[in-house]
Amino acid sequence: MTLSRYTTAALSLALCGALAAPAANAAEDYPQGPVRLIVGYSAGGATDIVSRIFADRLSPLLGQPVIVENRPGAAGTVAAQEFLTLEPDGHTLLVVAASHTFYPLTTAEPVYQLEDFKTIGLLGVASNVFATDPDLPVDDFAGFLALLRDNPGQYFHGSSGVGSTSHFSSELFQQLADVDMVHVPFPGSARALQAVMGGEIAMHMDTMSTAMPHHEQGTIRILAIAAEERDPGAPDIPTATEAGLPGMVSNTYYALVGQADLSDAIVDKIASAWAEIRADEGFQQRMRELRVPTSDASPEETMQFMLNETAIWRDVAERAGLGPQ
Repeated sequence: MTLSRYTTAALSLALCGALAAPAANAAEDYPQGPVRLIVGYSAGGATDIVSRIFADRLSPLLGQPVIVENRPGAAGTVAAQEFLTLEPDGHTLLVVAASHTFYPLTTAEPVYQLEDFKTIGLLGVASNVFATDPDLPVDDFAGFLALLRDNPGQYFHGSSGVGSTSHFSSELFQQLADVDMVHVPFPGSARALQAVMGGEIAMHMDTMSTAMPHHEQGTIRILAIAAEERDPGAPDIPTATEAGLPGMVSNTYYALVGQADLSDAIVDKIASAWAEIRADEGFQQRMRELRVPTSDASPEETMQFMLNETAIWRDVAERAGLGPQ
């Protein structure tokens, strides 16, 4: 017996419907309990702050608690590795920062690649700044460059861990400025900033949102911002390019991801909630206060953004000797 092409088409449509139904039902029923939002960085840092603001607004839209859990270690890679072992059902999500794209660049046999994750949205992109010891004998960024060039290897810069955004940003700075500083990794940006305040290190590159309150209190001094334009909220702080270092641009991004096997239907549901959050003026005002511009990038555009970032920083890693070990 043979099937007509019409019968075959009908069976194909029925099969597609049967396959699509579980995914649609899963999204309709999602979430069925609390959602954990894993942050691979210490509490009090910019990634943590952005994640908590997002979680507070996501919870009522999903109708379930969204609980932020900090899992600091190895610039976010500890949390990412743990996350990939969990069930891809959307009840545990991960917020990653720029260092997420650096890990595959610095490890010979990385346990994960960007493609092991499914991007949901780009929560924001923040510019990094040069947070320095206010007791340094300099008046401005040009003076800081001169000080470092006259004293190679004599000053320390901090980071929130080997392979972190602050580490890579400082390496880019040294390459462009032709200076030599000693790297001191800390377990998180909060501890690195404390080291700047205490005079233990000369510089730490961090986000404007994290560093600005300390700058205003006089416990650190922001000499320049690593951005193409000045921050509207701090117009007196020059860009690094204006201050004598062309090309010094460094951003930190915050992206929401799931595991690669997370259903597209659940991704779409969370992405829709993110769009609703982003449209709220109260949320936007809070993000402006943090100096973290939000992004309307789609899940696919978010992944492409991260892949582009990886390509940009690969050359920095190779020149700094941070390639696969």
